[in-house]
Amino acid sequence: MKPQTFMNLSGEAVGNYARYYRLEPGEVLIVIDDVALPFGDLRLRKTGSPGGHNGLEWVLMHPGTEAVPRLRVGIGAASGALHSHVLGQFTPDEKAQLEDLYSRAADAVEYANAHGVEAAMNIYNKK
Repeated sequence: MKPQTFMNLSGEAVGNYARYYRLEPGEVLIVIDDVALPFGDLRLRKTGSPGGHNGLEWVLMHPGTEAVPRLRVGIGAASGALHSHVLGQFTPDEKAQLEDLYSRAADAVEYANAHGVEAAMNIYNKK
């Protein structure tokens, strides 16, 4: 599912979706952008804190647990205001890499869905 809200408000939509389909928190895989990772890096985790990501924090509030798998997609560090970076445009060099990044992220989600998050972590968390 793709909430039609900003990430900081998507926790309610994700929570409603999970309740409607009777999904346990471990059966939901959240995909988020992450300024703490270099552009193009992927990091899968089964559980953990939001790590300063406000949107993930709101998502984790709804099931009341940090045991929600997530795929962090690196968008690189902000050089100015964080909101301008996150909502801004990619550089020409980054734009040239987006198709590959989207493909790898989609492959990671599909692999995690088919084989489990831990198995996917062993493949997609490598640099």
